[in-house]
Amino acid sequence: MMNRISYLAAAVSLAAFPAVADTMTIGTVQVYDASRYTIDPAALQGFEMVLGNELCQRAGFTCEWRVLLSDEVWSALEAGEIDAVMAGISMDDDVGEDVDRTLPYVTPDPFLHIGLPGTQWQMEGAVVAHLPDPAVTAYAQTTGATFTEYETLEAALAAVRDGQAMSLFGERHALAPLVEASEGELAVIGNRDEISIKRGVAMALRSDDIDLRFAFEDQIFEMVEDGSLNAMIETWFGVDAARW
Repeated sequence: MMNRISYLAAAVSLAAFPAVADTMTIGTVQVYDASRYTIDPAALQGFEMVLGNELCQRAGFTCEWRVLLSDEVWSALEAGEIDAVMAGISMDDDVGEDVDRTLPYVTPDPFLHIGLPGTQWQMEGAVVAHLPDPAVTAYAQTTGATFTEYETLEAALAAVRDGQAMSLFGERHALAPLVEASEGELAVIGNRDEISIKRGVAMALRSDDIDLRFAFEDQIFEMVEDGSLNAMIETWFGVDAARW
C-alpha cells in the first residue's frame, strides 16, 4: 500500500512539474562576449556567464553557451535553438509577447543629479541634462522638468557649468566619480540623492517555459538569500555596486 501511495505521489509531482532538459543552451549576443571578463556595468556578460553557470549547476543543469548576432538571438529563442538569453536584458526592454523574464539578478545602479554647489533645488520647470537613455526619457515625463539630451558627457557637463541646465542626471557609477574629482566644482544636488528608475537585469525565456523559469528563479532567490549573489556582484562590479 505504501509503495502505491508513493508511486501516486511521485506521479502527481511529475505531472505538476514537467521534466526540464538536463542541458540548457543560453544565448548571448556577439557584442557581449560571454567569456570575457569585464567590470563595465553596461556590459554584464562576463558576470552573466559566471552567474549563468552557477544557476545551472545549482539547478542540476549542464550549461552550453551560444554567441549570436543581436538580430538573431530572439529568433533563435523563438525557434527553440536556445533555451534562454543572458545579455544584459533589462526588465524594461520590450522583448515581445512570447518572451518572459525571470526575477532580476542585477539591481540597477541608482541615478542622481549633480550640479554646481549651492544650486537651489527646483525640479518643476527646471532644465536637466542627460545622456541618451530610454529609461531617462520615460522618467522625464513624470517630473515636470525639461530633460535635454546630449550626445556626450562633456557636452552635458558644459551645459551645467554654463548655466544652461540646472543639473546632469545619470547613473551613480558614472557621476559620483566626477563629483569626487571636481575638487568642489560639482556636487550632488536634489532632495533625494539617489533615484531608482530601472527595474534590473534578468534572464529571458520563452513564455511557455514556465518550469524552466521557475527553476532558474528558485536559484536566483536562493543566491539572494544566502548572500552569494551580492558577493558575485561585488567581485565583478566593485564594493560600491548596487546590491540586493
